[in-house]
Amino acid sequence: MFAKYMTAFLILLAPLSRLSAENPAEISLYPNPAIVGEPVQLRLVSSSDHPLIKQFPEIENISWLKGSNTSLSTSIINYKKTVQAETVYSLIPAKEGTYTIPSLVISVGGKTFESEPMEFKAYERKFRIAPDEGGGSGKDGGTAGLDDLVFAKILLFSDKKSFYVGEEINFEFRIYKYHEINMQITWPSASSDGSAVFKDYSKINKECSNFGGPRQFQEEIKGRLFDVFAFPSAFRAIADGEISLNVADECQIRVPRQRRKSLDDDDDFFGMMDPFNRFKTINRPVSAQLKGLEIKPIPPHGGKALFTGLTGEWKMSGQLSKPPYKTGEPITLSLNVDGIGTVETLKAPELKLEKFRVYPPEVEKGANTTAAVQRATIRYVIIPLKEGKDNIDIDFSTFSTEKGKYETLNFKKEITVKKGEGTSSQIQVYADSGPSLGEASSAQAQQGKQKKSMNTIFYLKKNDGAQLDVPLWKNNIIMVIILLISAPLMVLLNELRMARNAKFNSDPLLCRKLDAIAGKGKMLKKLKNAEDADFEHVVLTDVVPYLNDLKGLPPGTSASELVEKIENEDIASSLRTAGHMRYMPGGSSTDKKEMKKKLLAALKSYAVVALLMLAGFSVQAGEVKKSAVNLDEAIAAYDKGELEKAAAFFTSRINTSSPSPVMLYNLGNCYSRQSDYPRALVCYERALRLEPRDTDIQENLNFVKRKLFLPIAGPAQNPQELIVAIRDSLRPDNWLMLAALCWAACGIVLLFRKRLSTSRLVAALAIPTAGIIIALAAILSQQSGTYNPENAVIIKSSTPLYVLPSENAEASDIPLKGGEDVKIIEQRLDWARVRSGNVEGWIPSNALTRLWGDWNGFLKEE
Repeated sequence: MFAKYMTAFLILLAPLSRLSAENPAEISLYPNPAIVGEPVQLRLVSSSDHPLIKQFPEIENISWLKGSNTSLSTSIINYKKTVQAETVYSLIPAKEGTYTIPSLVISVGGKTFESEPMEFKAYERKFRIAPDEGGGSGKDGGTAGLDDLVFAKILLFSDKKSFYVGEEINFEFRIYKYHEINMQITWPSASSDGSAVFKDYSKINKECSNFGGPRQFQEEIKGRLFDVFAFPSAFRAIADGEISLNVADECQIRVPRQRRKSLDDDDDFFGMMDPFNRFKTINRPVSAQLKGLEIKPIPPHGGKALFTGLTGEWKMSGQLSKPPYKTGEPITLSLNVDGIGTVETLKAPELKLEKFRVYPPEVEKGANTTAAVQRATIRYVIIPLKEGKDNIDIDFSTFSTEKGKYETLNFKKEITVKKGEGTSSQIQVYADSGPSLGEASSAQAQQGKQKKSMNTIFYLKKNDGAQLDVPLWKNNIIMVIILLISAPLMVLLNELRMARNAKFNSDPLLCRKLDAIAGKGKMLKKLKNAEDADFEHVVLTDVVPYLNDLKGLPPGTSASELVEKIENEDIASSLRTAGHMRYMPGGSSTDKKEMKKKLLAALKSYAVVALLMLAGFSVQAGEVKKSAVNLDEAIAAYDKGELEKAAAFFTSRINTSSPSPVMLYNLGNCYSRQSDYPRALVCYERALRLEPRDTDIQENLNFVKRKLFLPIAGPAQNPQELIVAIRDSLRPDNWLMLAALCWAACGIVLLFRKRLSTSRLVAALAIPTAGIIIALAAILSQQSGTYNPENAVIIKSSTPLYVLPSENAEASDIPLKGGEDVKIIEQRLDWARVRSGNVEGWIPSNALTRLWGDWNGFLKEE
């Protein structure tokens, strides 16, 4: 037994004995022969340093894995040191056969040599098949390769050989594995040649949006029992021609680990010491392709029917809201569709009816987009303009993929319109979508004139009314005097404040000078109280920065540079001497005291002179150049259709430190008229955050959202929406003011605490305290919600979402559309990592704009 173990030890040391000066590294392959699809280790062993391969050769059906593993072992036997440095590279053969690794250029300890070519064989892993169980076709075991035991298929749920553009094609990706194999699967990934869009399953499957949950069953194939994992999915073609589809999955198979055979068949020592390492996991990619599927274009649509964009098998029905119908009051026309297909292609056709004002439609899609039967509703709001009988006759159409032709719904209904008593307050008018605001106002004015001609006077009022003194100026004389005095005073104080702020904001140099003069006393006090040992330090860290700010020199100007620009010789000599003392210690205490006294006197007189110079400078800094274009000219340009000129003026009037919601609103109007709805959306969103209760901004924002098919803001439908609406009715600074007022109210209550009982005092304090808590909670909620600078909007249509921050990286199949909300996760120079729903990736920074914050970047993008 001892002889056998000694023989094994000598065999393990054999590679080291074959090292020579000519080939300073020993090369071996393990395992050899190799198994297809499993890593093969290329081991390089040296007695000096780690061997490194300079360049990997390209070998057909061989893929090199990235990286390497290194190890170093040292042994000392009989005072003789032996070093073994090992580097292990990995490669994977893809097919069965004989492979030759050509000469490798290997570097060891700075020396380079070429290895001898190596040859090895790769075999397909064979699995032993158990005898047939349960009355199959009668297979009596044997062996089979992995390709026969693990594979994938794509199953179409249709016998048709061709499909139409936009038709939803349902399929199932199936993974088959022999039931005795221990294998784990992951979510598959689907791709096409760019002419298909996959169905979105993200609402029911957050881990993989292209597939639904798998179903499992067993199937017998050629007498072998397989476990089947079926993943449902669907896609629709967006272009005619032949389409290719590829679905892949990365599986992991647990197989027995190959071990060296024991030297003694009767000795199970090695196997006994390896109970947890008998198996290993290998990656097994499986894929299936669908090629040559013919896609036909939809025939041209003719006739007067309005095409809804739906393809498949659909049923349509229409209905009107219940009568009575009156002029000026809205009527809802609903088109309901349900059937088999996808509602993603649904588009609401433009409706034109004589004697009716038609507003943009609303599209409501079913919540469950993965159900077999899909549902959607298109609602039109129409307003009759004239009384009497009228016929509503409209044709809507869908395309039937089974019949290969258009199916039409004829909606016809005769209605009687009565005279309305007034225009409903619930009607919302959206510019550029139907009649304009001017037309709506004109119609209302015409109705008002008709009503006035019929009723010349109003009915008597039934209340007494307030009594008035005569002459009339006696009624409010006290309030008039207060307003006459206070109004000009407040205007004057406000103008002075604005002029002072304008000077500060327009000239940062002036701010530095004033800050330096304000901190002069603190600086002189610190210099006066400085110890002799700290004199040089105080001069360099306090006096020099003070003089830099006072002179308007760049921050960080050194004392030596400052000496050349100081007119006062006493200050200049003191700074020069202090700089020298820093590097030549040991000066007398008397010299430092005299210098300190001399420097203090010079600084005091110098500050007075600088203040007088600053007065003249501030007058010059306060001058503001007049703009070449005023507001009237911008409005005139807007009326003439010169939208770029008007937009440039409104952009120039937006101050980054105090933006105007009016200018943002006007800028959004320019973009809206240019049909640049994503940028208009950003302008309105920012303006609404500045003026949250402005109804004009809200109405225009809703109009833009309708154009982009985004949900609009309306009445709260549940308590949560109501709380959010109340929260966003005020800005954070308004909530802060409310909290301050409640704090002051608490103080007033406490002034009278001795006159109140304990219960009344607690009740009186509870209300303002609750106000403080609510206001602070609203501020925190807004900072993480509406006013969060990470919220952004896509401003470019069809923006691809990349896996990595590079245009050469893989992009998602479904790009981001203009106006879509995203959240910025990370930003790097020209790229930003964003999240939209459950999808995350990289897009160019110029493709999005933040909804709040970063005003400099916002104006730069504009």
